[in-house]
Amino acid sequence: MHAATPFNTDRPIPVQYYANELNRYVQGIVPNASKEQIKTIEGIATNVKLSHAQSQQDLMSRINEFKEKMEQRERENAELKAELNRLDKKFEHMEIEKNLYEFSLVTNDEYENYISNLKDQFKEKIEGVKIERDDFKRQCSDSSEKMKKLENHVSHLEETVKNLGKQLKHHELASVHTPGNIKHDCREGNTEFLAKDDVKKREDLEDPEKQKLRAENANLQRINRCAEKKIDMLNETIEAMKKKIGRKH
Repeated sequence: MHAATPFNTDRPIPVQYYANELNRYVQGIVPNASKEQIKTIEGIATNVKLSHAQSQQDLMSRINEFKEKMEQRERENAELKAELNRLDKKFEHMEIEKNLYEFSLVTNDEYENYISNLKDQFKEKIEGVKIERDDFKRQCSDSSEKMKKLENHVSHLEETVKNLGKQLKHHELASVHTPGNIKHDCREGNTEFLAKDDVKKREDLEDPEKQKLRAENANLQRINRCAEKKIDMLNETIEAMKKKIGRKH
């Protein structure tokens, strides 16, 4: 079966494919499943876990890349602020030059043209800064949308694994963990993680972008822990199926 072929990180298959295949295969198995069918379920369940881990690794890489871009933008903004300060000082110097021109009997028209040209140059620089700022905001918005899509994908995976657990339980197979226990563990893990993350949030009160990124990252890690617990539940259910089949034979 193609879904049970060992997972290859060079050519990763989305975890949703493995989850659908596992769901379809489990639904088609009769109570007296063969050892070969059990082996196929084990292979698919392993691929679900490996594919999920691969997607989480890719997600963390994107998050780190986003952080680097944020830091780069902050450095660029600092440089732009420094440039604006330099221009302010230059305008102060221009005020002194104005007085010198007046004392030197420079005609008013020549002076006004000089000031007008300087103002036009300054306006062009300001417009450039605004364009860069708007581009940066659009990039942040696009990155936020991508993060939401990834979060929805992981939530969909969590729901799929939960449905698989219910279907396996329908076949009266023993399991150490239950969805209720896992849900309780997820709540406890989420509370502990949010308590730790709250300290970091208070340190970043003046940086809402970092707060938002940290909150999204914490939520994704919580979802990942819940998914891993449910995958472990599938493995334990498979072991229970093997023991039950062994007793029947």
